[in-house]
Amino acid sequence: MYEGCEDISEGKTYEIPLGFIFPSRAAVRSSLGDLDGLKDSISQQGLLSPILVRRIRPSRYEVIAGYRRLKAYRALGLSRIPAKIIEADDKRSFEVFLTENVQHQTLDPLDEARAFYNYVCSKERHGLGYGSVAELARRIGKSQEYVSNRIGLLRLPESTIRQLLSEGKLTVSHIEELASISDNPVAAQELANLIATHRISVRVLEKTVQLIKSGVGTTRALLLAKIESDMRLESTPLNRGSERTKELLQRTKRILEATLSYLDNTLPDLEKEPDIYRYWAENVRRPVHKAIDGTIVCQRKLTRAKTVPV
Repeated sequence: MYEGCEDISEGKTYEIPLGFIFPSRAAVRSSLGDLDGLKDSISQQGLLSPILVRRIRPSRYEVIAGYRRLKAYRALGLSRIPAKIIEADDKRSFEVFLTENVQHQTLDPLDEARAFYNYVCSKERHGLGYGSVAELARRIGKSQEYVSNRIGLLRLPESTIRQLLSEGKLTVSHIEELASISDNPVAAQELANLIATHRISVRVLEKTVQLIKSGVGTTRALLLAKIESDMRLESTPLNRGSERTKELLQRTKRILEATLSYLDNTLPDLEKEPDIYRYWAENVRRPVHKAIDGTIVCQRKLTRAKTVPV
Protein backbone atom coordinates (compact mmCIF):
# COMPACT_ATOMS: atom_id res chain seq x y z
CA MET A 1 0.00 0.00 0.00
CA TYR A 2 1.33 3.44 -0.91
CA GLU A 3 0.74 6.16 1.66
CA GLY A 4 2.47 8.98 -0.21
CA CYS A 5 4.83 10.19 2.49
CA GLU A 6 7.14 7.32 3.53
CA ASP A 7 10.87 7.20 2.71
CA ILE A 8 11.53 6.43 -0.91
CA SER A 9 14.22 4.36 -2.56
CA GLU A 10 15.51 5.26 -6.03
CA GLY A 11 15.17 2.42 -8.52
CA LYS A 12 12.21 0.88 -6.71
CA THR A 13 8.80 0.87 -8.42
CA TYR A 14 5.81 2.25 -6.51
CA GLU A 15 2.09 2.15 -7.27
CA ILE A 16 1.24 5.85 -6.95
CA PRO A 17 -2.32 7.22 -6.99
CA LEU A 18 -2.94 9.21 -10.16
CA GLY A 19 -4.32 12.10 -8.12
CA PHE A 20 -0.86 12.63 -6.62
CA ILE A 21 0.87 13.10 -10.00
CA PHE A 22 1.02 16.36 -11.96
CA PRO A 23 2.51 17.45 -15.31
CA SER A 24 6.03 18.83 -15.48
CA ARG A 25 6.28 22.61 -15.33
CA ALA A 26 8.91 22.41 -18.09
CA ALA A 27 6.72 20.45 -20.51
CA VAL A 28 7.42 21.20 -24.19
CA ARG A 29 5.28 18.59 -25.94
CA SER A 30 2.80 20.32 -28.27
CA SER A 31 0.60 17.25 -28.74
CA LEU A 32 0.20 13.86 -27.11
CA GLY A 33 -0.88 12.28 -30.38
CA ASP A 34 -3.26 9.34 -30.62
CA LEU A 35 -3.42 7.40 -27.33
CA ASP A 36 -5.66 4.57 -28.56
CA GLY A 37 -2.81 2.19 -29.36
CA LEU A 38 -1.15 2.88 -26.02
CA LYS A 39 -4.43 2.34 -24.16
CA ASP A 40 -4.98 -0.98 -25.96
CA SER A 41 -1.45 -2.10 -25.03
CA ILE A 42 -1.95 -1.17 -21.37
CA SER A 43 -5.33 -2.92 -21.27
CA GLN A 44 -3.90 -6.13 -22.73
CA GLN A 45 -0.38 -6.27 -21.28
CA GLY A 46 -0.26 -3.74 -18.49
CA LEU A 47 2.36 -0.99 -18.31
CA LEU A 48 5.61 -2.39 -19.71
CA SER A 49 7.73 0.50 -18.43
CA PRO A 50 6.98 2.52 -15.27
CA ILE A 51 6.78 6.29 -15.56
CA LEU A 52 9.47 8.41 -13.93
CA VAL A 53 8.54 11.08 -11.37
CA ARG A 54 10.14 13.30 -8.74
CA ARG A 55 8.65 14.13 -5.36
CA ILE A 56 7.85 17.82 -4.90
CA ARG A 57 6.41 17.31 -1.42
CA PRO A 58 4.53 14.48 0.35
CA SER A 59 1.68 13.20 -1.80
CA ARG A 60 2.65 15.44 -4.75
CA TYR A 61 4.78 14.23 -7.66
CA GLU A 62 5.83 15.72 -10.99
CA VAL A 63 6.16 13.64 -14.16
CA ILE A 64 9.67 13.55 -15.63
CA ALA A 65 9.09 10.89 -18.29
CA GLY A 66 5.90 9.08 -19.23
CA TYR A 67 3.21 11.75 -19.45
CA ARG A 68 1.50 9.94 -22.37
CA ARG A 69 1.35 6.77 -20.27
CA LEU A 70 -0.13 8.76 -17.39
CA LYS A 71 -2.80 10.25 -19.67
CA ALA A 72 -3.62 6.78 -21.05
CA TYR A 73 -4.04 5.45 -17.51
CA ARG A 74 -6.40 8.29 -16.66
CA ALA A 75 -8.39 7.73 -19.86
CA LEU A 76 -8.79 4.07 -18.89
CA GLY A 77 -10.16 5.06 -15.48
CA LEU A 78 -7.34 3.41 -13.53
CA SER A 79 -6.49 4.75 -10.08
CA ARG A 80 -2.79 3.96 -9.63
CA ILE A 81 0.22 3.77 -11.94
CA PRO A 82 3.63 2.08 -11.58
CA ALA A 83 6.29 4.78 -11.15
CA LYS A 84 9.92 5.13 -10.23
CA ILE A 85 10.81 8.08 -8.03
CA ILE A 86 14.05 10.02 -8.25
CA GLU A 87 15.37 12.95 -6.29
CA ALA A 88 16.09 15.71 -8.80
CA ASP A 89 16.29 19.48 -8.97
CA ASP A 90 14.80 21.34 -11.94
CA LYS A 91 17.93 21.01 -14.08
CA ARG A 92 18.45 17.30 -13.54
CA SER A 93 14.75 16.67 -14.01
CA PHE A 94 14.86 18.42 -17.40
CA GLU A 95 18.01 16.54 -18.42
CA VAL A 96 16.42 13.19 -17.58
CA PHE A 97 13.28 14.20 -19.48
CA LEU A 98 15.34 15.09 -22.57
CA THR A 99 17.49 11.95 -22.39
CA GLU A 100 14.47 9.64 -22.06
CA ASN A 101 12.53 11.28 -24.89
CA VAL A 102 15.47 11.68 -27.28
CA GLN A 103 16.55 8.06 -26.82
CA HIS A 104 13.01 6.78 -27.39
CA GLN A 105 12.26 9.34 -30.14
CA THR A 106 8.98 10.36 -28.52
CA LEU A 107 9.19 14.09 -29.29
CA ASP A 108 8.50 15.49 -32.73
CA PRO A 109 11.44 17.48 -34.23
CA LEU A 110 10.00 20.90 -33.38
CA ASP A 111 9.21 19.97 -29.77
CA GLU A 112 12.74 18.60 -29.44
CA ALA A 113 14.11 21.83 -30.90
CA ARG A 114 12.13 23.90 -28.40
CA ALA A 115 13.37 21.76 -25.51
CA PHE A 116 16.99 22.14 -26.60
CA TYR A 117 16.54 25.89 -26.99
CA ASN A 118 15.07 26.15 -23.50
CA TYR A 119 18.04 24.27 -22.05
CA VAL A 120 20.85 26.28 -23.66
CA CYS A 121 19.41 29.80 -23.92
CA SER A 122 19.51 32.29 -21.10
CA LYS A 123 16.51 33.45 -19.13
CA GLU A 124 16.88 36.85 -20.81
CA ARG A 125 16.12 35.06 -24.11
CA HIS A 126 13.19 33.16 -22.55
CA GLY A 127 15.23 30.01 -21.95
CA LEU A 128 16.33 28.19 -18.80
CA GLY A 129 20.07 28.77 -19.13
CA TYR A 130 21.05 25.33 -17.84
CA GLY A 131 24.17 24.87 -19.97
CA SER A 132 25.93 25.06 -23.32
CA VAL A 133 25.25 23.12 -26.51
CA ALA A 134 28.29 20.97 -25.73
CA GLU A 135 26.99 20.15 -22.23
CA LEU A 136 23.51 19.29 -23.49
CA ALA A 137 24.93 17.09 -26.25
CA ARG A 138 26.99 15.21 -23.68
CA ARG A 139 24.02 14.78 -21.34
CA ILE A 140 21.70 13.30 -23.97
CA GLY A 141 24.33 11.29 -25.87
CA LYS A 142 24.12 13.24 -29.12
CA SER A 143 26.60 15.31 -31.13
CA GLN A 144 26.84 19.08 -30.84
CA GLU A 145 25.90 19.28 -34.52
CA TYR A 146 22.69 17.34 -33.81
CA VAL A 147 21.71 19.76 -31.04
CA SER A 148 22.58 22.87 -33.09
CA ASN A 149 20.71 21.61 -36.16
CA ARG A 150 17.64 20.89 -34.07
CA ILE A 151 17.64 24.38 -32.57
CA GLY A 152 17.92 25.76 -36.10
CA LEU A 153 14.49 24.29 -36.86
CA LEU A 154 12.92 27.02 -34.75
CA ARG A 155 13.70 29.54 -37.49
CA LEU A 156 11.32 27.71 -39.84
CA PRO A 157 7.62 28.67 -40.27
CA GLU A 158 6.34 26.57 -37.35
CA SER A 159 2.63 26.46 -38.19
CA THR A 160 3.32 25.29 -41.75
CA ILE A 161 5.85 22.68 -40.64
CA ARG A 162 3.52 21.26 -37.99
CA GLN A 163 0.71 20.99 -40.51
CA LEU A 164 2.92 19.18 -43.02
CA LEU A 165 4.15 16.83 -40.29
CA SER A 166 0.59 15.99 -39.25
CA GLU A 167 -0.35 15.33 -42.90
CA GLY A 168 2.63 13.02 -43.38
CA LYS A 169 4.15 15.21 -46.12
CA LEU A 170 7.35 15.85 -44.19
CA THR A 171 9.95 13.60 -42.59
CA VAL A 172 12.73 14.60 -40.21
CA SER A 173 15.13 14.53 -43.18
CA HIS A 174 12.91 17.01 -45.07
CA ILE A 175 12.83 19.34 -42.08
CA GLU A 176 16.59 19.21 -41.61
CA GLU A 177 17.10 20.22 -45.24
CA LEU A 178 14.66 23.11 -44.79
CA ALA A 179 16.49 24.15 -41.64
CA SER A 180 19.67 24.69 -43.65
CA ILE A 181 18.00 27.73 -45.31
CA SER A 182 16.31 28.95 -42.14
CA ASP A 183 18.41 32.12 -42.38
CA ASN A 184 16.35 32.90 -45.51
CA PRO A 185 12.81 32.78 -44.02
CA VAL A 186 11.09 33.87 -47.25
CA ALA A 187 12.66 31.03 -49.25
CA ALA A 188 12.01 28.57 -46.40
CA GLN A 189 8.31 29.51 -46.34
CA GLU A 190 8.04 29.34 -50.15
CA LEU A 191 9.68 25.93 -50.22
CA ALA A 192 7.47 24.66 -47.38
CA ASN A 193 4.42 25.80 -49.37
CA LEU A 194 5.70 23.96 -52.45
CA ILE A 195 6.19 20.80 -50.39
CA ALA A 196 2.55 21.10 -49.31
CA THR A 197 1.38 20.92 -52.94
CA HIS A 198 4.05 18.70 -54.54
CA ARG A 199 5.42 15.34 -53.58
CA ILE A 200 9.12 16.06 -53.12
CA SER A 201 11.72 13.46 -52.25
CA VAL A 202 14.54 14.24 -49.83
CA ARG A 203 17.02 13.94 -52.72
CA VAL A 204 15.17 16.53 -54.81
CA LEU A 205 14.77 18.79 -51.77
CA GLU A 206 18.49 18.56 -51.02
CA LYS A 207 19.34 19.69 -54.56
CA THR A 208 16.68 22.43 -54.41
CA VAL A 209 18.21 23.82 -51.22
CA GLN A 210 21.68 23.83 -52.82
CA LEU A 211 20.35 25.83 -55.77
CA ILE A 212 18.53 28.30 -53.52
CA LYS A 213 21.76 28.87 -51.61
CA SER A 214 23.49 29.65 -54.91
CA GLY A 215 20.95 32.38 -55.64
CA VAL A 216 18.34 30.58 -57.76
CA GLY A 217 14.69 31.47 -57.09
CA THR A 218 12.70 28.93 -55.07
CA THR A 219 10.25 27.75 -57.75
CA ARG A 220 12.92 27.58 -60.42
CA ALA A 221 15.28 25.77 -58.05
CA LEU A 222 12.67 23.07 -57.47
CA LEU A 223 12.08 22.72 -61.23
CA LEU A 224 15.81 22.34 -61.91
CA ALA A 225 16.21 19.85 -59.07
CA LYS A 226 13.34 17.73 -60.39
CA ILE A 227 14.75 17.75 -63.92
CA GLU A 228 18.18 16.81 -62.65
CA SER A 229 16.67 14.02 -60.57
CA ASP A 230 14.81 12.73 -63.65
CA MET A 231 18.09 12.78 -65.58
CA ARG A 232 19.34 10.01 -63.31
CA LEU A 233 17.03 7.66 -65.18
CA GLU A 234 20.01 6.82 -67.40
CA SER A 235 21.11 4.45 -64.62
CA THR A 236 17.92 2.44 -65.26
CA PRO A 237 18.33 -0.34 -67.87
CA LEU A 238 16.79 0.58 -71.21
CA ASN A 239 13.92 -1.39 -72.65
CA ARG A 240 14.57 -3.56 -75.66
CA GLY A 241 12.99 -3.39 -79.07
CA SER A 242 10.70 -0.65 -80.33
CA GLU A 243 10.52 1.21 -77.01
CA ARG A 244 14.29 1.77 -76.82
CA THR A 245 14.41 4.70 -79.26
CA LYS A 246 11.40 6.38 -77.63
CA GLU A 247 12.99 6.12 -74.19
CA LEU A 248 16.34 7.45 -75.43
CA LEU A 249 14.66 10.43 -77.05
CA GLN A 250 12.75 11.19 -73.86
CA ARG A 251 15.95 11.09 -71.81
CA THR A 252 17.69 13.31 -74.35
CA LYS A 253 14.89 15.85 -74.14
CA ARG A 254 15.07 15.94 -70.34
CA ILE A 255 18.83 16.48 -70.37
CA LEU A 256 18.52 19.27 -72.92
CA GLU A 257 15.68 20.92 -70.95
CA ALA A 258 17.80 20.85 -67.80
CA THR A 259 20.71 22.36 -69.74
CA LEU A 260 18.48 25.13 -71.09
CA SER A 261 17.15 25.89 -67.61
CA TYR A 262 20.67 26.26 -66.25
CA LEU A 263 21.64 28.44 -69.21
CA ASP A 264 18.62 30.70 -68.64
CA ASN A 265 19.63 31.05 -65.00
CA THR A 266 23.04 32.35 -66.16
CA LEU A 267 21.65 34.94 -68.59
CA PRO A 268 20.83 37.70 -66.04
CA ASP A 269 24.49 37.86 -65.00
CA LEU A 270 25.74 37.84 -68.58
CA GLU A 271 23.42 40.70 -69.55
CA LYS A 272 25.86 42.99 -67.75
CA GLU A 273 28.39 42.17 -70.49
CA PRO A 274 26.54 42.87 -73.78
CA ASP A 275 29.17 41.39 -76.14
CA ILE A 276 29.47 38.16 -74.17
CA TYR A 277 25.69 38.01 -73.76
CA ARG A 278 25.08 38.19 -77.52
CA TYR A 279 27.69 35.53 -78.24
CA TRP A 280 26.31 33.30 -75.47
CA ALA A 281 22.72 33.66 -76.65
CA GLU A 282 23.63 32.99 -80.30
CA ASN A 283 26.18 30.20 -79.94
CA VAL A 284 25.21 28.47 -76.70
CA ARG A 285 21.55 28.96 -75.80
CA ARG A 286 20.05 28.97 -79.29
CA PRO A 287 21.65 25.63 -80.38
CA VAL A 288 20.37 23.95 -77.20
CA HIS A 289 16.88 25.36 -77.82
CA LYS A 290 16.99 24.09 -81.41
CA ALA A 291 18.15 20.69 -80.19
CA ILE A 292 15.08 20.46 -77.91
CA ASP A 293 12.81 21.40 -80.82
CA GLY A 294 14.57 18.81 -82.99
CA THR A 295 14.10 16.11 -80.35
CA ILE A 296 10.39 16.90 -80.14
CA VAL A 297 10.10 16.64 -83.94
CA CYS A 298 11.87 13.27 -83.83
CA GLN A 299 9.47 12.05 -81.16
CA ARG A 300 6.49 13.08 -83.26
CA LYS A 301 7.90 11.42 -86.39
CA LEU A 302 8.53 8.24 -84.42
CA THR A 303 4.95 8.25 -83.10
CA ARG A 304 3.55 8.78 -86.63
CA ALA A 305 5.76 6.04 -88.05
CA LYS A 306 4.36 3.55 -85.52
CA THR A 307 0.77 4.46 -86.42
CA VAL A 308 1.20 4.04 -90.22
CA PRO A 309 -0.42 0.74 -91.24
CA VAL A 310 1.81 -1.81 -92.95
